[in-house]
Amino acid sequence: MKKISERFRLILLLLGLFIYVSLVIHFSFGIPGGADTTFISSENYTSTPDGRADPGGVIVTMTIDATLQDGSWKAYVGNISGKLVLRNSGGWSIYEWPFDASTLGGFIFASRNDSVNWDNVLCANDSTILAEQDFLGMSSTAADNINNTFNWTEHDAMAMSGPSDIASDSCSATATYVNGTSQPADDTAFFQELLLYDNTDLNFLYGTFIEQSLFGYDSNSTINSTRDFQLIVAENDSSAGTTYYFYADLQ
Repeated sequence: MKKISERFRLILLLLGLFIYVSLVIHFSFGIPGGADTTFISSENYTSTPDGRADPGGVIVTMTIDATLQDGSWKAYVGNISGKLVLRNSGGWSIYEWPFDASTLGGFIFASRNDSVNWDNVLCANDSTILAEQDFLGMSSTAADNINNTFNWTEHDAMAMSGPSDIASDSCSATATYVNGTSQPADDTAFFQELLLYDNTDLNFLYGTFIEQSLFGYDSNSTINSTRDFQLIVAENDSSAGTTYYFYADLQ
């Protein structure tokens, strides 16, 4: 009888441990998580050359202003929705809590890595920025390298879920355009973007703020099109395309 009682207590202990672990795994939403993405469209710009017909025997003085598409960068823009779930590893939910789209905030992150340690995210430092440039084949003197693109010294604080918290004016930063126009280089800008990295696994990250349905890079007051996020990420212009993974911290 004593052996049966001990075995019964062991079974109860293991069952309780299993239930606890399951709840921790499937109900944790205090850190950013992988974001599902839906492809909508992809656009590219091609410049059209100007031509002239001049008679022989003349000397033509002119200026040339060239606008060329930059293959060292690409952009991702769009809108966001989300929900909290209590579900198992098979994707079956026992309950869900949709976010209110009118008040949804937080951050969107992009990384070349499909796994990030969110417990130790910091501002990217000089060595991590240079390492990312080297990986993507960017020259340290190029006008469009990562270091020269993210050259702001002012930005908003990024109060991430979980233990990581990015203070204001502490990271290399920039902001994408609104209505095709650059914004003031300070924390009043919309669509600010920061350079970050995971200090545990040294994974490089781009992080941007979720806005509330603002006019984006291609919109103005006559176009009914708004964006919740915009971000740019660096690319190796000699490659077929680098894979980036997207994460959302919804608040």
